[in-house]
Amino acid sequence: METQNPISNNNNSSYASVIGSTISVICFFAPWIGCSGREFSGADIGNDLWLIFASSLVSLLAFVFFKSQKKLSKAKVYIVVSSILGICLMLYEYINFQSSKFHQAFEIKWGSIGTLLGFFVTLAGTVYLVDEMPKEIISKIGSNENIYCQQCGKKYTSEHIGEFCDECGNKL
Repeated sequence: METQNPISNNNNSSYASVIGSTISVICFFAPWIGCSGREFSGADIGNDLWLIFASSLVSLLAFVFFKSQKKLSKAKVYIVVSSILGICLMLYEYINFQSSKFHQAFEIKWGSIGTLLGFFVTLAGTVYLVDEMPKEIISKIGSNENIYCQQCGKKYTSEHIGEFCDECGNKL
């Protein structure tokens, strides 16, 4: 089994969050509930459910924006908060649905389940969100070149890239 270099710029696992967000966005427009042969999407039901769509969209846009900046680790907080918010809103709506007198006439459809699963995939994918390292640093790893702390100037070997300086605590 081939192991992937954790500091490589080729981390395909980082796309789990964007895939989950995309699933949530798409499934919002898929059938959420059915009744008497009719189906209604989250968009059809509307009202507070648009907050669920918005939280999916925030996760998706945060990924795209921070990926373009090569700072995916900064997207984590936005994605985690919006995904947890989306999950909580869905659970709240489900509890309200179950406590209504009409819940027996309706059945849950795949769109609502897909939206919820998309949030969980998005949340799980945040584990893989790491900043991309510049190619010149990646090429130095494994070589015996020296690097210096940008804040205090202490000398290190290239194998210490990504660690913290012993003198000042700056990230190398």
